Amino acid sequence: MPALNTQALSSKSGDYSRPRFARKRLLLGVVIATALLVLLVALLIARWPFRQSAVVSAFEEAAGGKIEMGSFRQTYFPSPGCVAERVTYRLGSDPRSLVTVDRLTVQSNLLGLLTRHISRIRVDGMRVFVPPAGSREKFQGLNPGSTGVDTIEIHESTLEVPRKQPGKPAVAFGIHQITLHPITSVGSIHFAARFTNPEPPGEIAASGQFGPWKGVETPVGGDYMFQNADLGTFEGIAGILSSQGRFSGTLRHINVSGKISIPDFEVKRSEHRVALNSEFKAYVDGVNGDTFLQHVSSQFSKTTVVSEGKIAGTQGHRGKTATINLKTGNGRIEDILRLFTKAEQPPMAGEVSFKGIAILPPGKMRFLKKVELEGDFGISDSNFTRPSTQEKVNQLSQNAQTETREKIEKEDKAKGKEQEAKEEVADRSAPPVVSDLQGHVALKNGTATFSNLSFYIPGAHAQMHGTYDLISEKIDLHGTLKMDSDLSDTAHGAKAVVLKLIDPFFKKKRGGGSDVPVKIGGDYHNPTFGMDAGKASKRIFSGAK
Repeated sequence: MPALNTQALSSKSGDYSRPRFARKRLLLGVVIATALLVLLVALLIARWPFRQSAVVSAFEEAAGGKIEMGSFRQTYFPSPGCVAERVTYRLGSDPRSLVTVDRLTVQSNLLGLLTRHISRIRVDGMRVFVPPAGSREKFQGLNPGSTGVDTIEIHESTLEVPRKQPGKPAVAFGIHQITLHPITSVGSIHFAARFTNPEPPGEIAASGQFGPWKGVETPVGGDYMFQNADLGTFEGIAGILSSQGRFSGTLRHINVSGKISIPDFEVKRSEHRVALNSEFKAYVDGVNGDTFLQHVSSQFSKTTVVSEGKIAGTQGHRGKTATINLKTGNGRIEDILRLFTKAEQPPMAGEVSFKGIAILPPGKMRFLKKVELEGDFGISDSNFTRPSTQEKVNQLSQNAQTETREKIEKEDKAKGKEQEAKEEVADRSAPPVVSDLQGHVALKNGTATFSNLSFYIPGAHAQMHGTYDLISEKIDLHGTLKMDSDLSDTAHGAKAVVLKLIDPFFKKKRGGGSDVPVKIGGDYHNPTFGMDAGKASKRIFSGAK
């Protein structure tokens, strides 16, 4: 019997034991991993937040209202979560839906399942209905104990704000996208938004932060850019507006500052386009949308207008009314008139100052019919740009100076300087400048009513009152012309003889010259200057001045 090779047997025995030990170790690992997986699955099942009842409860806890869902399904891969469709949100006992959502997508991850945390909520097709003024139901903000959310994305949605008038359609803001992060009730939420402004229609991009929620005292701040706003939707004006600036404050009082540019501003009736640029400081009541202008500096051509006022709703009236206090100094009257006249050249040129108030109520009336303006103005060193108008002013001035001019001419001739006298007379017949044109104007229903209107031209001082219709361009001014010369000096031949007879009725009470009732009529294209025959006759026959 051969001897046993104990060494070989020992070696083989060791080889068999190692695989068995490895298999046991692998099996133990599998058992432990399975146990952990089962424990994790059990834990996830126990804490699985995406059952419909759990999701509804979480949203109601967060927003403090009533949530309903038309359809609901859970998702597991690649991200655990859920998808709900036809979602509605109501406040308290109010039967109206304040928010409706076409599709709501909620996404989390494994860690989020354990910590009750949501990575992303996407909202598509949301409509938000702002409760009307006086509604008893108020949004109270986010509940501090609600599930944490990293980001909310809102796509292609609408914000509808009711009008004060019953039966009128709400004002709708088209929201292209809003991104909010992080969603918290105790700190600020950062936002970025792109939406369409309804009036005037244009695109707004804004970013910043708001919160924590304190109702109308919720802090808010950021930057905005408003582009391609079409002013043509407003009756009577046109142009494409752009603006950019900053805002800060609370929802009740949002301070706004920035710049506005309208490269092609136009009052439609005039068909004249001007570049209008403004810098402003204002504040907005975020509750009702009223805007209060603290300082606005607007520049067009060579004129700068400084203003302040408000654009706000008024009790018992639809829409918002703009009430603006205006003032300008060292401006140009031709710049202002160019906005309102059709003619290629404005009727007058000169330096202007103005202080007054303008009111622009809401509505679809023509701009010149609904705008109201009242104030005091002064125009210095001015002249009329139309040759025919200026010629009539020249003639008026020459008639008023006849006596003085003839006296100078006779004195020069007596000195043997006839040629020099002719040159001097020619110089004196150059177009006179209208100086110190000032008065009070009230514009309403397209008609400007002037009072205390006075102006000087060489040889005469006029005091007048009357109207100018901005729509028909009809002129109807009446007053008195105080001339350095006598009335008879304004004519020659037989007419001068007749006027000599009535000179006494038109003598100034003090000093030489005449005090003659005059009128300016016609229209912008063909104004007429002359004696007011009715008042002149009354003076002659009554003997009263």
